[in-house]
Amino acid sequence: MRRIITLPAAAITFGAILLAPVSASASAKTPDQPKHLHLVAVTKTSITAAVKPAAHAKRYRLYVGRKQRDLAVVRAASAAVAAKSSRKPRITVTGLPYATAPYYFRIAAINGSKRRFSATIGSAELMPPSPTKLVAHSSATGTYLTWHGEQVPHLTVLQATNPTFTAGRRTYQIRAIARQFTPYGLARGQTYYFRVRSHSGPSHGKWSNVAHTTVVSSEQSLRMMTYNLMDLSRDGTKEDGTTIAPWSERLKGVVQWFRQASPDVAAVEEGGDWVGATGGPRQVDSVVSALGGSYSLAHTEVSPGEPGCCHRTGQYLLYKTSAYRAVGDGGHWTFPGNGSTHEAAYQILQNRTTGARLLVVAVHVAVGNHKSADRLRKRQTALLIQDARGYAAAHGNLPVVYGGDFNSAPQNHAVDGPGIEMRKADVADAFNVAQSHKNSRFNSANGYFRKPPAAGIYLDHIFASPGVAVKSWRLMLNLQHGRFVGVIPSDHNPLVSDLVISY
Repeated sequence: MRRIITLPAAAITFGAILLAPVSASASAKTPDQPKHLHLVAVTKTSITAAVKPAAHAKRYRLYVGRKQRDLAVVRAASAAVAAKSSRKPRITVTGLPYATAPYYFRIAAINGSKRRFSATIGSAELMPPSPTKLVAHSSATGTYLTWHGEQVPHLTVLQATNPTFTAGRRTYQIRAIARQFTPYGLARGQTYYFRVRSHSGPSHGKWSNVAHTTVVSSEQSLRMMTYNLMDLSRDGTKEDGTTIAPWSERLKGVVQWFRQASPDVAAVEEGGDWVGATGGPRQVDSVVSALGGSYSLAHTEVSPGEPGCCHRTGQYLLYKTSAYRAVGDGGHWTFPGNGSTHEAAYQILQNRTTGARLLVVAVHVAVGNHKSADRLRKRQTALLIQDARGYAAAHGNLPVVYGGDFNSAPQNHAVDGPGIEMRKADVADAFNVAQSHKNSRFNSANGYFRKPPAAGIYLDHIFASPGVAVKSWRLMLNLQHGRFVGVIPSDHNPLVSDLVISY
């Protein structure tokens, strides 16, 4: 009878020689570090990456994560959202859901239990979905485009005067999430053709369908400013270590900005504090007075000297007297707040030369960085849009321009309520659709720092309804060597945009 004897793995004898057990993983050499990590291709749902072949590597593994830190050597196996192995140093991971944020990727060279990760981590943006159902609209209130599609970070609009896009070509860039755009420089009676393509980093989708329309209106330029003056009750207090100058000194800087920017209309926030005696001039009145009659103040509340004085909203509208006139009295809308009410001032303005009309709105919504404040600003903005749309419709379907301190930016708020509601209503943020930008690296709120913060966070916004085009966006700062010169007029910087309205 044969017997099979199993010897312990600890030792196997061969004659008089004692041999140690052989482990494949123990004898495997550690592969060289894979080099030249690079992105090969992306699709709507996949990333293909590659490295140069590494010595002693038997296979390779591509890890893909949502955040760069997910691909740290000690975390990649558990934190990566997707991974794929291959014998070749070129690997494709599929089934990735589309996201506006980039994905990160890293490749490891493997030999048994030994592995070496690439020294670098790459990033890739998936091919964005293409816009669909593009429609071109044209009426007396302007020519604009709308489309359907998922949210994408960038779009290109191509315009031409023939359907093959070989004549009268013009290209517009849209910086952020949008489903509406208003072109400008259009000639009345001319037919234009449009198509739209989405971008995500270097990746782009296919062109949308072609839409066309014949322009039935003329264009009128309008320069809009929004400026939070900072309540004079703050005078003499300290903000971030800097003592706030008295209003009498800050006023000079405010007037300087008005004269330099020369806006046709300005939305002013925090302009209601009394300058001197109660019931006397407000901050905004002192601005109008110092401008020497070149600007008029829209009548949007019970003003000093009127019966029932005085109700102060703090939000006001100034317009260039020589260029525009107020159509009747304006007014204000009130919204629920966090312990207090918030209000928006409104006024219909008409150009004295062309007759072009629009509804302009100045607003200051709730302050706060917590989620409840985000939700409150979202509700307030929804109510603001509802009131403005209703008023504009009742007075001839007027275009609407909003300016103000919305206290919200997508970079530092969990929910950018104003942005969400404006996009839902197809109202464009001037920053996103402007074709030129200046000082965009700075924050719109300077915090009264002598050296203004430069994180590109904008709490102040100009929003434009469909049919109102935006040519430019700029923050105004008086700096030398990166620091404010002289008295800082406010803890906000003026925001100015060149717009185009139709008539």
